[in-house]
Amino acid sequence: MAPEAKFGSGTPQKTGPDSSPPLSIRMTVYWAWQTVSVARGRFAANLASSVLVQQLSLYKSQLLVTVIALLAAGGADSAVTSGQETPGGFLARLMPQDLTTAAILFAVLAAVVVLLQFGDRVLATSTDMIMLGRLQQRLHDRLLILGNNFHQRVGLSDATMIVTRYAMTAQSLMREVASFPFVRGLTLLTAMIYLLNNLSMLGNPPAWVPFLLLGIVVVFPVVGWRLSIMLRSAFQRSTLAEMAVAKEFANSDTLPLEIQAMGANELRSKAFALRVADAVKAKVRAAMRNEVAYQFENAAPDFIQAGLLIYGVFQTLSLDNIHDRAIAGAAIVGLIQFVPQVMAPVRQMIDMANMVNTLWPQVEMAIQVLEAEPEIKEPSKPQQLPQGPLTVEVEDLSYKPLPDAPPILDNLSVALGSGEIWGLVGRSGSGKSTLLNLVARLREYQSGTLRLGGLDIRNVALGNLRRSIGMVSQFPLIINDTARANLRRARADATDQELEAVCRSVGVWGALEDSAPPGASGLDAQLYTESNKGALSGGQRRLFAIARA
Repeated sequence: MAPEAKFGSGTPQKTGPDSSPPLSIRMTVYWAWQTVSVARGRFAANLASSVLVQQLSLYKSQLLVTVIALLAAGGADSAVTSGQETPGGFLARLMPQDLTTAAILFAVLAAVVVLLQFGDRVLATSTDMIMLGRLQQRLHDRLLILGNNFHQRVGLSDATMIVTRYAMTAQSLMREVASFPFVRGLTLLTAMIYLLNNLSMLGNPPAWVPFLLLGIVVVFPVVGWRLSIMLRSAFQRSTLAEMAVAKEFANSDTLPLEIQAMGANELRSKAFALRVADAVKAKVRAAMRNEVAYQFENAAPDFIQAGLLIYGVFQTLSLDNIHDRAIAGAAIVGLIQFVPQVMAPVRQMIDMANMVNTLWPQVEMAIQVLEAEPEIKEPSKPQQLPQGPLTVEVEDLSYKPLPDAPPILDNLSVALGSGEIWGLVGRSGSGKSTLLNLVARLREYQSGTLRLGGLDIRNVALGNLRRSIGMVSQFPLIINDTARANLRRARADATDQELEAVCRSVGVWGALEDSAPPGASGLDAQLYTESNKGALSGGQRRLFAIARA
């Protein structure tokens, strides 16, 4: 479990007009590491390449300033005239002082940076795809072991969006959180050094100038963070509204023919239109808040550039020496060039804060799945059921779906002998299916005892228990695949002859042959998850499920 994990299960609940889920920095960092650790080697290589690209790009920018300063100081000469002050500020020793060397080095760096950027992007893409695939696999496998209560809270449409869409959001965000301190932090530090270097080329600046720049770099992300918090609640509403649209669409598209038969098309259309209207309002509100944050983020660097430009011009005008003025002019170019380079990591910090706050509702849903504890747990000392027919003994069994709900089964006792056929008869909701689910440990009872073959089912290994029970529901699971693939979900090593024989025994083979491609086996017939799609009728789907059982 993650540190300070305080999330529940299911979709986030709002308690007020602007309420939003808690955002824990420790939890964010924890899941960032969990996400990137599945490809830590590639991720580390990608970090190194990204840092190298950024550092070379910054050096290339300062090299361009040096070339301009050399041209201004030496005119058409290839090097600075002897006796003149070497341009370049306190980083002059890192820069070539010969125009030819500087020009060649600039051209070489330009080519190297392009090649490195290409490799960096290819490596980043492949790393992202590996991380995303592992995350989706982890979400899929986790959902398969979670119990009935969780799946009642998180329906099919929500779970589908979490695995197929929100997993991409979570991977992208978590990767950015993990890489940001290394790539953006080093870029900010280096760009600030270059900016101060260009200030020094204007002469010794007043002490307040560097401190003012540092203050701006600190204040800018703080204000941006406050704006991003405003965005979080707006985008939480947008996410919930979007999921409500998906649920409403599922209500219409699950059984569209029944809606037509009831003449409910107009009612469904109105219900869907209301959900869409709510989603539009939520998205417009979120977009407006996002625009405010965007304008702040883009306007601040322009004001800083303007301020430094004015300062640089006045400093240059105060110089009497033409040579010094020439170098100062190059320094002004450097200031204008490096302000965006300094502000870029800060802006990216604000972007990441905005991304964390706006996308957190989606990321939280994925984290909730990963952190959810299975309701049915493997016993500490699992036992194996005996071979052969098994008896079912129920003693004083009580079950209720929720702590505050009335019991569905209350002190039930019954014994079912092996080799016997029993029928459970009762009104709807009286607990017939519930009892069968309890026998298979698909749900957990609160009190009493349930024994299978003389063993308490809570002490039986889950895999062994499930393999010993065959269940056929009223609406059996059929996946979008061939009849062969659907049957082999029950026994992967079954031969085609065995599959055909069992289908013939229940009377569904003819329907499969009729729907198979010409010349193909009935096992090649395509089946579909939707009950109203494909060649098998509702009754034939149940016969097919009996064959699989």
